[in-house]
Amino acid sequence: MNAKTWTVAEAKAKVGELIEQAQAVEPPTIRRKGDLAEFLAASPLGEADLVIERDQSGPREVDL
Repeated sequence: MNAKTWTVAEAKAKVGELIEQAQAVEPPTIRRKGDLAEFLAASPLGEADLVIERDQSGPREVDL
């Protein structure tokens, strides 16, 4: 069973559950806000051969 990754806010709100998980499974990971690249690198997708590119075509036209 894998330990859950918690945000700081979740850890503060659910400290009892956090302690139970640490005792039963393994120490959980608590992370602060990070950018998407850091999140993906730490996730199971971090080892995948993904190529993510931004569309460079510019803004689209929108009728208001």
